[in-house]
Amino acid sequence: TVTSRYKGLSISWKDMMDTDSYNLYYRKYGDSQGAYTKIPDIRENRYELKGLEDKTKYDVYLTGVNPLGEGPESVHYTGVTAALDPPIINGSMWRCRESR
Repeated sequence: TVTSRYKGLSISWKDMMDTDSYNLYYRKYGDSQGAYTKIPDIRENRYELKGLEDKTKYDVYLTGVNPLGEGPESVHYTGVTAALDPPIINGSMWRCRESR
């Protein structure tokens, strides 16, 4: 499961038998020339990716690792990061007045 977060993604998955840890790979969606960033040695079945660009779609997949090595890629998933937009009041953006 991939859930949007502010400039991040919350990723969770089913525990796999005979898996000691997981490697998570991600990159911007559609960037077929770009290298995946690897997050190695994840010991739980969830991870919070932080510090990503807001309102950006990412491609994510996992591999399992055990004493025999790294397993094959999981299915690829996508997620879009969220952004904090200013509130809209009466059809226009709300603005704070500076105190003088």
